[in-house]
Amino acid sequence: MNMPDLLSILFVINLMLTLIDASLAYHKTHRLIAFLNPAPEWRETGVKKIRSLLPLMVAFYSGLTCYVFSLRHLGYLGGLTLLLLADIVLQWHLAGRKEKVSS
Repeated sequence: MNMPDLLSILFVINLMLTLIDASLAYHKTHRLIAFLNPAPEWRETGVKKIRSLLPLMVAFYSGLTCYVFSLRHLGYLGGLTLLLLADIVLQWHLAGRKEKVSS
């Protein structure tokens, strides 16, 4: 597999991971806010604020993916992939952890 093919594959993977990250954040926001343990009256406000920032997160990660792809640097694109994967794993872990503690 040559370098342009690998860059293209990582580009598509990063765009998919960005959408997965945003959808996971949208669905796990209540649990993530509960993990931070704010006062109950602030939880709904916090959920609304975080969900309103999700389009900005998608735009940022997508723009960053496009920029790094235009640089044609495999290390940067791979690092961005690892960052997205770490974000997804951390969200999943924190939301699941609160679930286990509360039950």
